[in-house]
Amino acid sequence: MQQPILKISLGQLQKNTQFFKEHTTAKLCGVVKADAYGHGATDIAQFLEPLVDYFAVATVQEGVQLRLAGIKKRILVFTPATCKLEVLEMLQYALIASITDIQDYILLQKILLQENRVLIAHIKVNTGMNRYGFNLPDFQEFCKGKLSDRIQIEGIYSHFYYVQQVDRTKGQFLKFMQFANRAEKVFGKLIKHIVATGGFFLNKEYHLDMVRIGLGLYGYLPNEQHIVEIQPIMQLCANVIADKKYCNGGAGYSIYRPKSKHIATIRLGYADGLYYQKTAKIPPCMDCQVVEGEYKKYQVIPNFLNFESYAKANNTIVYDVLTSFGNRIQRDYLFDFFLD
Repeated sequence: MQQPILKISLGQLQKNTQFFKEHTTAKLCGVVKADAYGHGATDIAQFLEPLVDYFAVATVQEGVQLRLAGIKKRILVFTPATCKLEVLEMLQYALIASITDIQDYILLQKILLQENRVLIAHIKVNTGMNRYGFNLPDFQEFCKGKLSDRIQIEGIYSHFYYVQQVDRTKGQFLKFMQFANRAEKVFGKLIKHIVATGGFFLNKEYHLDMVRIGLGLYGYLPNEQHIVEIQPIMQLCANVIADKKYCNGGAGYSIYRPKSKHIATIRLGYADGLYYQKTAKIPPCMDCQVVEGEYKKYQVIPNFLNFESYAKANNTIVYDVLTSFGNRIQRDYLFDFFLD
């Protein structure tokens, strides 16, 4: 086969998910944004749907993709709508909007009045990450204003930004509860959520009504945490498309002279998601990579199991590596597959 293969263990995905479910009494939101962190959003979501309570995606388009794949569970869209078309798509596909400031609220209100429709939303508040979300003074003023009966506020959420510092994180949580208490006086009981994978193990008090688990489902934990029950679910394999004795010259585009008598060409390059390292002895080409050693033509060889190690070697983070694999790579989903 010409395509490299990402082998994905649904059995291990189930084990990872069950681990988080067993360690919380809160609802579980499965985060499948960025094509389920490179694992294939529709297939992953279809498998996870009986195991989770909610899904979360980054964009309206990602939410629509899940609906077209038959996903019925609630889907929260993290990025606020920016135009009428996106609001209409949220309505058509029953997606949950995020409201991050007064402008978001006004945009939704205007379009919902025009369409005579009601939309469910969660409020995003800023407790320290400063990407987007209401600041506390602005939110308090917002709560005093005239609110629309077209927008049904179901939840309120934020995001820890530096869980390595326990005191800083506790301060964020207390600030979030200020937001939440004010919001529930206005909107009634809400689904409150601030914990993602990185903060899951800090304090169960932080779990509140729902936890959002992304990276952990796929077998990795931030900040070099390791728990034996949580294991990677994906392995990258590629075919040997040429094996030969080294003759002369370089290797690929490099002038490096292989020390081995045998070299091989693997059908996996930087257009498939490998990192191009100028300092590597043999940098990958766009569509393939030359390696030293004895291999057999057509042999399928595992390239990576632990993408965290590969990320460190390339001075990046595992999120970056996992989401870099493009659509030229085939994804195979096998329940009973055990990663080598």
